[in-house]
Amino acid sequence: MIDYYLSLTRYEQFLFFVAVVSGVVFAVTLCIEKCERYERGISRKRGQSFSVLTAMSSLFLFCVLTLLFIKNGIRWYMAYPVSIIIIIVYVFLVLLIFGRTKKIRRPKTDYRIAIGRTGVVFKPIESDTSKGCVSVDAFGDTIEAYAISADGEPMESGTIIKVIDIDGDVLVCTPLTPNSK
Repeated sequence: MIDYYLSLTRYEQFLFFVAVVSGVVFAVTLCIEKCERYERGISRKRGQSFSVLTAMSSLFLFCVLTLLFIKNGIRWYMAYPVSIIIIIVYVFLVLLIFGRTKKIRRPKTDYRIAIGRTGVVFKPIESDTSKGCVSVDAFGDTIEAYAISADGEPMESGTIIKVIDIDGDVLVCTPLTPNSK
């Protein structure tokens, strides 16, 4: 391997070096991605490092193809365009095959977990028919939802509330006074 590397010109050595580095980065990133996906139990979704994997594999493929073409007697001014065209087709196919993801939809929040929890009004509740907005922390999740007053009294922004019931996806709240809990 060292004899092959030393037989290359400076430009070919540079291509070889970039190919090796991009191949190593690709392999390490792929191993890390696979391990993380295994730990999380994900089998079908593509990982977060998809763009790094695509870029590194494209760079590796470009350097290897260009080096292969040059070593087989094709001039650099012909090797570059052919390698670039092959890389464009490769990236297109990778994105076509692996790049599709389902539209991410926010899971429906179960507002029942907010019952009995405290929160804060961030959009005033004017009357029992007018909805305001509240933010409630429940089991580590922040639930932001429409809310109405249980007794029909208006509540200003910043009022500390307690959720006592739900009506569909609307929280029914009462204001907390310093003495109540």
